[in-house]
Amino acid sequence: MAGLVVERRLADGERVFDEGAPSDGLYVLESGRVAIERGPVRLGTLEAPTCFGEMSILGDAPRSAS
Repeated sequence: MAGLVVERRLADGERVFDEGAPSDGLYVLESGRVAIERGPVRLGTLEAPTCFGEMSILGDAPRSAS
């Protein structure tokens, strides 16, 4: 199971992934918050603790939002 969980620390404003990018997994937000955007529209903001990104791995589709 080594390599299944990878910790990433992001700077304020840094993107986790871009709309249309290939799926690379589910994300767990341990602290802070993340904005979900589709094009120029902010769909919402998620706050820790939560997970996101699951839709693209369930459907094996590209990311539907940034």
